[in-house]
Amino acid sequence: MANTDFIAAIYLGTSRITGIVGRNEAGTLVVVAYETEISANCIVRGCVHNVKETAARVKKIIRNLELKIPGSRIGKVYVGVGGQSIRSVEHTVSISLKAESIVTDELMDSLHKECETYLPDGLEVLSVLPSAYYLDGRMEPEPVGISCSRIEAKYNLIVARPSLRRLIVKSITEMAQIEIADIRVAPLVLADVVLSESEKSRGCALIDFGAGVTSLSVYKDGKLVRLCVIPLGGNLITRDIGEYLKIEESEAEPLKRKYGNALVSEADDSFQINQEQKGLISVQLADFNHVVTARLQEILENVYDKLEGAVEWKALRAGIIITGKAANLENLTAAIYNRTGIDVRYASIRGGLNVKNGLSDTFPDGVTLGLLLHGKVNCAVIHTPAPPPVRPQPPTPPPTPVVESPEQKPPTRSGKKQKPFDRFIKKASGFVGEFFDEGE
Repeated sequence: MANTDFIAAIYLGTSRITGIVGRNEAGTLVVVAYETEISANCIVRGCVHNVKETAARVKKIIRNLELKIPGSRIGKVYVGVGGQSIRSVEHTVSISLKAESIVTDELMDSLHKECETYLPDGLEVLSVLPSAYYLDGRMEPEPVGISCSRIEAKYNLIVARPSLRRLIVKSITEMAQIEIADIRVAPLVLADVVLSESEKSRGCALIDFGAGVTSLSVYKDGKLVRLCVIPLGGNLITRDIGEYLKIEESEAEPLKRKYGNALVSEADDSFQINQEQKGLISVQLADFNHVVTARLQEILENVYDKLEGAVEWKALRAGIIITGKAANLENLTAAIYNRTGIDVRYASIRGGLNVKNGLSDTFPDGVTLGLLLHGKVNCAVIHTPAPPPVRPQPPTPPPTPVVESPEQKPPTRSGKKQKPFDRFIKKASGFVGEFFDEGE
């Protein structure tokens, strides 16, 4: 039986494109299918670089997902993006009201829509997040229903270059022929999967160490304080290792995962690799990790700079949460703690959110789960049954035309021709009958 009610989503990552099909059943995310494709050369730092290649890989993912949901077709998808131009900017909207006017839902909606059409320095608004409301100068967390004469609403707008959306639409909608249900900001949907409301309220920072970019989301008092995407990621560490050892990046990546350490040890340890020009060579582990940490420190210092500009360290009472493929370096949590003095932990699915994973070989990444969590529109193609065929009716023959004939005398009752004498007798009888009739 065909599955006709599900959410489908695509995440455009720098190292891979992922696709998911599932449902949100009363707080439980049910994963039905999951697919990945390498995105090298078509997604660069979270942005579509090669439109044609991106479309081809998205189509392949859709096709493979549909094979796992027999009898069903995907008609639209949610798309998650985390490109390097994404960041948050503060924006304030204010309005004066009549004395003692009541703030309504309609008024709040109008303020929200005004922010959606705002164009800060040629950027495009991807999402609007309320930050604080002030009614006659007093801060009110829930203004609806309160009377005031002036309301000032402060928002965090998530913005990006217009090309980010345009190239997504070009590759997915126009070339891959898949309708886009909505475009969602990856760091935001990820935060809703791994951060509890308590952690957001107490204050925390979520760092996603990706292949091409590193994203930072800072929360305080339950609100997003800052979001930024730093155009530095784990691929740079891999590239540096490749150049140092004179090997391909595809060979350097597994070495980074196996031997990479965020803290350099001066112990005289080593490992061996097969170098194309020299054959089997020995690599000092300390030298190897000096290369790793040099680039890692550049990434981390950029993160610390953005973090310090958003909140004070002491405001992060729930600590720092890290995730991402490039976060798998040994002792990374210790390196961050040594610099900040703040508790650091790896991200996990937050309490209260259940994931029912029907896959035996893999577990979906946090962003695709976040897209599944936020999806509201049914993404399945609904086939409307065709009406029964109408059997053709034979044509109605045209009416036979009435042809008027020359005037004829009415025939006699017997149908025989009357003689002159008979006509005289009938006429006379008629006259006498009429005479007596008139006399009554």
